[in-house]
Formats: sequence, structure tokens, C-alpha cells
Amino acid sequence: PNQSAHAEQLPTASETALSTSSQLRSPAEPAAAPESSVDAAPDISTPELRDPLTGLATRILLRDRVDHALARAHRHERPVAIMLFDVDGFRSSSSSAAFGSAIGDQVLAVVAARLAATLRGGDTAARLGADEFALLLEDMSDESNFVQVSERVSEALARPIAVGGRTLTVTSCTGIAQTTPDDDVDSLLRNADAALAAAKRRGRGACEVFSD
Repeated sequence: PNQSAHAEQLPTASETALSTSSQLRSPAEPAAAPESSVDAAPDISTPELRDPLTGLATRILLRDRVDHALARAHRHERPVAIMLFDVDGFRSSSSSAAFGSAIGDQVLAVVAARLAATLRGGDTAARLGADEFALLLEDMSDESNFVQVSERVSEALARPIAVGGRTLTVTSCTGIAQTTPDDDVDSLLRNADAALAAAKRRGRGACEVFSD
């Protein structure tokens, strides 16, 4: 990324909520037009479906979306991929004197908004843990497209953020898993997690694609 780029000022809580909600489609909207009742969206009144900090999907909603995406992929041979992102070094920086938990939460909200901004209409962004995020991507033509999305996300996250009187630059490790004919929700997420673990072993900013 261009090092001369201006640092992004952290938004207020209301601005963050508005930005995230405007860039992320409602969980009531399915990834594609439902062809049968199997693609019906879950009841969004359940609070566990939305992360309260970022407004992104939770692990519960992501699993539901993956399940429906796999059903469509198996019927129509549409490729699906899961991308897992782990923010490098965030746990140590957010617990330090310079980056307390309140500022850390604001940084995570910025990360979430940037992830949401990279999505197409039928994709899903989720927050799985403190500093771990996921993207569900459907209808991509080949593996190279998934890697291109990963690069686009990395570039978006790398833009500097002004925080606590300093400038924080965020990088992330990425693990990517694409569907095979025998995949279910658990195996696809497990493969993506294995790819993420391999990326972490390589170091900051690394990306790995799962292969048997």
C-alpha cells in the first residue's frame, strides 16, 4: 500500500454502525433468490445472528449461510469459498497502554466496515472471534479469483488508521478453502482454518489456500 496515504480517522459509534449497516446486506436477504424452502433465511430476531460490535454475521449465521451456499453449489456446480482473516498482532496491541480495549473495539469496527465494503451483493462477512473474521464467497470462477479477493481485502485493511494520537497499520493472515463435491459446513470451515494456521506459520500478511 501507498505509505503516503492519509491515516483514516476513527468514526464515532453512530457513524460506524451506519457505515457497516449500509455496506452489508441484511441477513434477512438470502445470498441468491431462494429456489425452495431450504434456502429460507433464519429468523433475524435471534440476537446471536449479529455481532453487537460490528454488525457482521456471527458464526451461527455464517454456518447457516454456508449450508445454503453448499446446497446451491451442489445443485448447480457453483464454486464456493470460505476466507478466514486473523488480524496480526491485534491481541497484544489492543491490551497495551497505547491501545486499550475501547480503542481496540473501534479499530475492529473499522476492520469490519472495510471487509463489508469489499463484498459483492451475494457474499457474507462474519466476525468469528475477537480478531478473526470470515468471508463467504459464492459463484467465483476459479481459485485465482479467491486469491484476488484476498489481496483486495489486505489492501483495504492496510490503509493506516489514526488511533490514540498514533497511526496503526493493520495486516492480516488469510486462509482460503474452496468447496469440493464432498464438503459439508464443518469440513469447509475446518479446511479454511487449516489454511489460516499455515498462513500464520509463514508470518504477518501471509495467505494460504487449502490443498489436500
